Amino acid sequence: MDTYFFYAYYRNPKVTIHKATCRFCNQGKGMQPNKCSCSTGRWRGSFSSFELALTAAQEVGKRLGVEPTYCQRCMHEAVAVSGQDELEWEMTTAVS
Repeated sequence: MDTYFFYAYYRNPKVTIHKATCRFCNQGKGMQPNKCSCSTGRWRGSFSSFELALTAAQEVGKRLGVEPTYCQRCMHEAVAVSGQDELEWEMTTAVS
C-alpha cells in the first residue's frame, strides 16, 4: 500500500501531492533533506491513503488560495475529474 505526502510551497503558492517513494518526496524529506528552508515551503504527511492526503492538501490549499495538484512523475495515474462544486480526484490504473 502506498503512502503519500504533499508539499506546500509558500513562495509561489502551490500544493503538490506525492507518493512517499517519489524521488522528489523522499519519504517527506525532499531532495535536500539536510537543508531546511521552511520559509519557502513544507512537507506534510505521511498519509495512509490518497484520499487522506487529498483532504489535508485541500485544506492547506484553501489557506493558500490554490487547488492541490499531483506530481506528474510519481502519480501519472491520477486523473482530475471536474465536479460541480470542487475538484474531485480519482485514482485509475495506468493503461499500457
